[in-house]
Amino acid sequence: MTKFLNLKLNNFLSYKTLDINLEDIAYASVVGENGAGKSTIPQGIAWLIYGAARYGNSADSIVNDSSKTASGSLTLRDNAGQVWKIERSWTIGKGGGGSVALYQEDAAGEDGWTKFGDHLKDTTQKQINLIIGLTRDAFYSLVIMDQSKYPGGTAFTATDSNKRREILTSLVPELAIWRDLEAATRANKTVVTKEYEALQAQIDQNINQVKQSQDREGSIKIILEELDEKALNKEQKDAEKTVADLNRAIGAASAGEAGAIQAKIDSAEAQHKLAINELDAKADTIDKKLVDSSDAAEKVAAAVTKKSRIAEDLEDIADSEDGLIDDISETKSIITEDREAIERIEPKIKSAERAITEAKSKKRDLEERLEALGEHGDGACWVCGSELSEAKHANIVSAAVAERDEAIDLIADLTDDLHILQDKLEAANTSINKQNERLVRLNGVVSDNERVKKESADKISALDEEIDNINSGVLSNAEEKALEDELEKIEKEIKSRKDEFDKVTIKVLRDQLDSIKNDNNTDALRQQLDEVEEELEGIKLRKNKLERNRASLEEAERNTAELNKINKRINREAVEKKQHIDRLTKLVHATSAKGIPSILLDSILAAIEEEQNRILSSLSGSNQMTVEFTQERENKGDGSKEVLDIIVHTADGNSRLYESFSFGERVRISISNLFAMIKVFNERSGGVVNTLFLDEPLGPLDKSKIPAFIDILRVAMNEGLVDSIFVITHDDRVIEALPQQVSVSINQETKVSSLEVI
Repeated sequence: MTKFLNLKLNNFLSYKTLDINLEDIAYASVVGENGAGKSTIPQGIAWLIYGAARYGNSADSIVNDSSKTASGSLTLRDNAGQVWKIERSWTIGKGGGGSVALYQEDAAGEDGWTKFGDHLKDTTQKQINLIIGLTRDAFYSLVIMDQSKYPGGTAFTATDSNKRREILTSLVPELAIWRDLEAATRANKTVVTKEYEALQAQIDQNINQVKQSQDREGSIKIILEELDEKALNKEQKDAEKTVADLNRAIGAASAGEAGAIQAKIDSAEAQHKLAINELDAKADTIDKKLVDSSDAAEKVAAAVTKKSRIAEDLEDIADSEDGLIDDISETKSIITEDREAIERIEPKIKSAERAITEAKSKKRDLEERLEALGEHGDGACWVCGSELSEAKHANIVSAAVAERDEAIDLIADLTDDLHILQDKLEAANTSINKQNERLVRLNGVVSDNERVKKESADKISALDEEIDNINSGVLSNAEEKALEDELEKIEKEIKSRKDEFDKVTIKVLRDQLDSIKNDNNTDALRQQLDEVEEELEGIKLRKNKLERNRASLEEAERNTAELNKINKRINREAVEKKQHIDRLTKLVHATSAKGIPSILLDSILAAIEEEQNRILSSLSGSNQMTVEFTQERENKGDGSKEVLDIIVHTADGNSRLYESFSFGERVRISISNLFAMIKVFNERSGGVVNTLFLDEPLGPLDKSKIPAFIDILRVAMNEGLVDSIFVITHDDRVIEALPQQVSVSINQETKVSSLEVI
């Protein structure tokens, strides 16, 4: 619990100088005429702590009209017993501005003070905020009730419901853990959701590829059904038998020269067929390469898309790491400063312990000397026993007693110094432990990011390898054009060879054979043979087409099976990701403001409600009212939103928002809320508020309600709710109820305020 010890102000508002020992004041009324400077006391404390005395006003307005620079200092003791001094100043005009410094009480430092931190205002202000333990809004909710800033209430009651929730949240430090956990969980969920969406996109792409492959299978199967292999084999066998029979018949009819010409025809046809088959095989090979290249290009495009999504996710993680790095750096800096403090304190402790040991040894020697002096009596030396005068003996005893007393005082002083140093050491170690816990949490988030980055890097590496492997099968534009040109050339060559063979080679030989056959009356047989051979050639071409389509079907089926296998694996990964997302969604809800933090706030609000209603029962008199806090409010549309509303139930059974009540009624509700919150948070956190300033809280209250307010003050004093209460008031009954008085006056000519503690 922070304790204010001393306040000094120079050229601040109506004060040229102000020096007030706050430590000696417990419960006091602050009295004086309007405008004398009563409210300046809490305003000065707020300015020294937070750098602003009034919300919304120019910073220059705090400077006394007769000066250009306002300054001051606030001495205080923190929860660990360490004494600090805040110094702040503000200069108006060209080259002006503000400065703030923080000093730690240290006997070894210059003038007993050691400056804290570096020369940065932010560093100093952060440490001040840690010492006070309250945000500025929380300060104006629990420490100062200022009617000029918050008419009818405190910062907590007079603000909107969202700000009210923010103030309450700042008073519950453990909620920060849930905020950090929610942020980390949301970030993790974002990463996993992007991975899930990438898997879904890949699944959709693979489904399209499977459909295309299946459509290709269907087309090929239709062709294969039309090309009935059994029927073709039978047709080919029958045609070959017919050709053989006709050739035998013709051979029987034509001997000698006809047989030789027929042999030439058969040989030419065999060679022609072999050449054509070779060209067809080349054409099929080229066609397959072109198809394979097209399929590989599609796979590369899909892999590149997936890689791009993963890279975007990595960029998002990299953007979020800057803040983490700053937090970790700040935490490590605080740990380093605390360790440096420990390094400075530990030698001082050892030195103090040695000094105490030496002082105790000296004390024992002196006590032994005094004991020896007592044994020898007056007139005898305690060493050799020789005679001493009575005066000499008395002087020796007096000197020994004085030295012993000095040793005792020195031991006490050194012991006090040692305790202070030990308290500082304990405070530094406590700070290190807290910062280490925060560092562990931050490192946990970094570790999660590193894991995701490693997994993403592995995926990118695997995709790069996959792309490299697939790219080996992708033809360049030049290679593809060259193959297409070569395919066209082969097709032209096949046509040219067939034309040449049919129109020249075969025609000449057949003309010769026809001439011989005609001579042997074999015209009908030869005509029939030509027809059958032509039919046989058509059968063979259809069989070649059958084989090509069968090979294409096998390839398509393999491709479909592989895609289905990949889809099965990806679907399994997608299901796992979806389950992970569902778990993270539940965790986000649990850690969000509507989850566990809301339950925690509910328990705190319930305690405040109970205490406030107890106070209201005595403060409100016949106008009995009770308060209720709600954390949700129905939206005009569907659902609800997070708020922190104060609902007031009146004796007539009606319920209204706090904001709808009259000024005086709001004051009663705010006063009861102020004391209730102080009690709840002091009991819950081991003390967060030590001093309370009530600035003109009674103005709007009915005269009949003031005794009830005084009763509340007495209960607060008797229960030790806070160590100090300052009530700025003009009411004699309140003034009489408080044991001390701070009288403030202003010189009407110079407009300078002065202060006296009575």
